[in-house]
Amino acid sequence: MRMLFDHNIDWRLASSLPGDWEINTTRRKRWDGLDNGELLAVAQQEFDVLLTTDKALYGQQNVPNYDIAVIVLRAYSNRLVDLEPFTADIIKTSGAI
Repeated sequence: MRMLFDHNIDWRLASSLPGDWEINTTRRKRWDGLDNGELLAVAQQEFDVLLTTDKALYGQQNVPNYDIAVIVLRAYSNRLVDLEPFTADIIKTSGAI
């Protein structure tokens, strides 16, 4: 499974996910300046899942038109300590994709 962490996801969360995942970040790909539509368009070419905390994404984009699953975490903040409790949900949700 190939997962892309949006700029608002702490990259250290990757260590909490199974090792058989290929995880990259928008910063590493130099895509952190793209708007949501552009990001979805380029990400769908290389990744299966986009992980983000951007709650406005679905209101701004017609996500089903893209060939990438989007998981939006509704955490208290985007700090690692607030994202780590969602690890099991990320694994479960992405396993259904």
